Amino acid sequence: QDCVTEKCPYPKGWEIWPKKEKVLEHFHYAAEAYGVLPNFQFKTNVAKMDIVGDKDAHDRYYKLSVHPVDGGDTREVNVSLIYNYPGCMTRNRIIDYPGEDVFAGHVAYGMNDDCPYHELKGQNVAILGNGAFAVENARTCSEHATNKVFLLTRRKNLASPRVPCWFVHQGPFPTPGKLVLDMFKPMYELADFGDPWEYWSVHASSDRSKVSIVQNSRFGIGDVTFLMVMYGKLEYIQDTVKRLTHHTVHLTGGRKLEGVTVILKSLGLLGDWAVDRLHKMTQMVGMYCDGDWRRPLLIDAIGMNAANFTTFSTGIGSHGFVLGQKYLHDYPNEFYRMRSMGLMKQLPTNKADKDLDKPAYVFDVKYSMSASIIAETMNPKLGQLTRHPVDYYLEQCITDWDHYQKMFKEQGCDREYVPYPYNRQMIEGYFKEYCSLTGLSVTADGPPADAPELKDCLENVLGALPAWAEDRRNLEGMEQSLRKDKGWWSQRSNGQELFRQSELSEEHRHLAIGN
Repeated sequence: QDCVTEKCPYPKGWEIWPKKEKVLEHFHYAAEAYGVLPNFQFKTNVAKMDIVGDKDAHDRYYKLSVHPVDGGDTREVNVSLIYNYPGCMTRNRIIDYPGEDVFAGHVAYGMNDDCPYHELKGQNVAILGNGAFAVENARTCSEHATNKVFLLTRRKNLASPRVPCWFVHQGPFPTPGKLVLDMFKPMYELADFGDPWEYWSVHASSDRSKVSIVQNSRFGIGDVTFLMVMYGKLEYIQDTVKRLTHHTVHLTGGRKLEGVTVILKSLGLLGDWAVDRLHKMTQMVGMYCDGDWRRPLLIDAIGMNAANFTTFSTGIGSHGFVLGQKYLHDYPNEFYRMRSMGLMKQLPTNKADKDLDKPAYVFDVKYSMSASIIAETMNPKLGQLTRHPVDYYLEQCITDWDHYQKMFKEQGCDREYVPYPYNRQMIEGYFKEYCSLTGLSVTADGPPADAPELKDCLENVLGALPAWAEDRRNLEGMEQSLRKDKGWWSQRSNGQELFRQSELSEEHRHLAIGN
């Protein structure tokens, strides 16, 4: 929302959940409106990086060897900062099954248009895996009129309906896991999807007042997953593949899935070792390549490990990461202040693991959370989140819900209309529970007129144990980081003013601010 200007207004009439073509149109529109399109160099590979200057020198820079992927001359480009977004999901985890040579169907991986979607009409599809990509592939199959999708998984992961996803994203304070699971329940009950509290990834206290969710993939997000189950278009099967024969998938538990003509593998994704080689690094320090604060790196951290939720996706975190790093690079004295307080010694490190085929730059949510908490504690910033109004969002959810039901009926499904399981009254109830759990004052339409300022609410709990700190798993990363220097926090705490200005060195006080 802070990027909306008269020159580039918020697009009107664009759907909330656009398809690939519309997303690309949006990218081009925004890049052109802001005048940055001429600065983009597409189809270009940074083949080599040389560091020129001492690691802490103010005039240090990086010499990049840049090569067009379509051919042409390599040229050198000098830069003083490198923001890295390499993506951790670049290579499919390759697993071959006995009998693929006689299956006589299409076996593909569920990304990069590897599947001939135009040939899926009327086919039975087996999707192997249960991460967010697997769930997205099920939706895409339904849009191309498949007869049925079998989703095969060792353990059934939690999936999120859209209303809880919206709720978590718009909250001014992280949403407790208890409320998240309670918001899942109406959809889970409607689709006979099981009790979300009983899933393998849920670790709750006996009275269900506290809960952590730990699983190896993000939530698959969308209402259509549950609608497909209700319409018989999707079946979850907790089992593994033993072997394949002609148009048949034989499962370890003895069941045979006959008439399957397409297999989509969504078995996990791996990082690209070329990223580590480019940066000549063996570890990440916090979010910095080899501890170099001028080379920040962000990926969609793998897995899920949380008791409280700010977001179910990478969008909000990515936005905050960009603003935070740019702030430090615009005002380097802020970083030098943090470094003088011991930042680089306290940040976690992530090393490459060749046995697991995991480069150093691929880190999980637990690591990312620990690094962010330590950095933000030393330089606290409060960002405002934007949201879609509740009535408009509900209207869009119901419209999309009805669209898929109409599509399924046109594909031959015979089922009575299923009403959408969420309404405004339920959402207002979620807000009341949210306020009770967090101590904030907010409604479905925003803060009430007589509500205290958000900063005042937060100041009242600065001396209290934060919600995330009540869960042991969230503290393990910080405990490991601080174990070597146990006196660090106590030496620098002084009531609500966490770090004393007097500890800054004279050199750092006189460093120029800006660039």
